[in-house]
Amino acid sequence: MSTYNVPDIFKSDDTVYHYCSLTTAVEFILYDRKLRLSRRRNSIDPIENMVPFTSVSMYTNSDEIIPLQDRGSDIESVRNSFLMMIENAKQLCLCMNDSEKKSEHSRYLQDEYYGFLKPRMWDQYADKYKGVCLAFSLKKLRDQAGSLPNDLVKYMSYNHLEQHYYSFDEYLICKIGVDEYVSKLSDYIKTRMFKKHKDYSGENEYRFLSFSGSEYDYIDIEGCLTGIIISNNSSEFMKKALNEYAEKYNVELLNINWDSSGISIITKKENDKLISSIREFNE
Repeated sequence: MSTYNVPDIFKSDDTVYHYCSLTTAVEFILYDRKLRLSRRRNSIDPIENMVPFTSVSMYTNSDEIIPLQDRGSDIESVRNSFLMMIENAKQLCLCMNDSEKKSEHSRYLQDEYYGFLKPRMWDQYADKYKGVCLAFSLKKLRDQAGSLPNDLVKYMSYNHLEQHYYSFDEYLICKIGVDEYVSKLSDYIKTRMFKKHKDYSGENEYRFLSFSGSEYDYIDIEGCLTGIIISNNSSEFMKKALNEYAEKYNVELLNINWDSSGISIITKKENDKLISSIREFNE
């Protein structure tokens, strides 16, 4: 392993990473300077992409009895608001460095600390190691995202995951009104969307959410990009394009070389020096 030369920007607790294909990075994110929040219903995780079942609670601890037929329109209004919010939910998933992998007794960080060195993420989200990992400042993304809900994902077992079943409390709807009830329901949905099964815990995911009626929402990345990480499996054409973007945005660029012994890191400065030496030798 060789990560002693990783620039400080990638060691920061403020740095988050986004894995994607080279096409997505070059033609969309870096060109348009935007990160896209995609429909949650398109998530690979079936716990996330299913529409929750709902029911109406007919019981309350109060002695007051409210016939369901008298509250039918309110129940329907709440249900429609609930389903619309679920339908419109979009998310942007990022990966953080793992602070638990820091050691106070070592000069160097463990390789597993870095959010850009996750083999499963490279395989699943970065086109089977042929893609790219983009680094951003979380603080600056938050500033650009404005009021969009954002937080660390919490990981838990099946027993602790809330079921995709929500029971509307007819009595409470009547007591506090549709608008306030929908507001409370909205808070519940947002909280629920930051939970995931613990089998994904290695991702150290940070998530942004949106609920607009548009097909996609975007976060402007102007001033947010801090680094570009590419794999030795990437094409030479794309490597050149990403080098040009690194120079254009004045950000760090890393090359990861994967082999049977693990990985080694080559910075842009080291790579440029190596290329220069080769050219001088050939001349």
